[in-house]
Amino acid sequence: MTTRVTLLLVTTFVLAGVASGQTARATATIDDLLAEIRGLRAEINQVAAAGIRAQLLVTRLSLQEQRVRTSAHQLAEAQRMLRTSGADHRARSAHLKRVEDSLRDGTASSTRSGELEAMLGHLREEVDRSGREEEALRVQEQELLKTLSAEENLWIDFNSRLAGIERALPTTREQ
Repeated sequence: MTTRVTLLLVTTFVLAGVASGQTARATATIDDLLAEIRGLRAEINQVAAAGIRAQLLVTRLSLQEQRVRTSAHQLAEAQRMLRTSGADHRARSAHLKRVEDSLRDGTASSTRSGELEAMLGHLREEVDRSGREEEALRVQEQELLKTLSAEENLWIDFNSRLAGIERALPTTREQ
């Protein structure tokens, strides 16, 4: 009988050990699953937040591109006007010089000299006015160059922030 009792006790202890090992493995498996679920939840939250930030930045980037285009268009228009104004100013200055030279040389007839004298004041006013217009357009061009540069820098900043969000996104997980 003692062998039977011993055998029964050994069997009971072995079964108890196997059962407790299975319980420990089941607990470890549940803990592993909970950790995995928590990790997935954190990654989903991170991706969702990055998605929202990315959408906002893409919208801002689009608006900024529009601002860059508008600034570039304004600059091109100011430069066109500056070229036209410069040509006008040079033409008026050349005409004024010819009239002044004609009066100085005495090549004009006396009747013509009187007309040229009367025209001279008006021509000087036109040359001064066209010079002021040209200078104002040069100032405007410089301001628009600064504005365009600032707008382009903002565009670069938004673009780099989008690249940062892209780099921060989690990579695909290994299983």
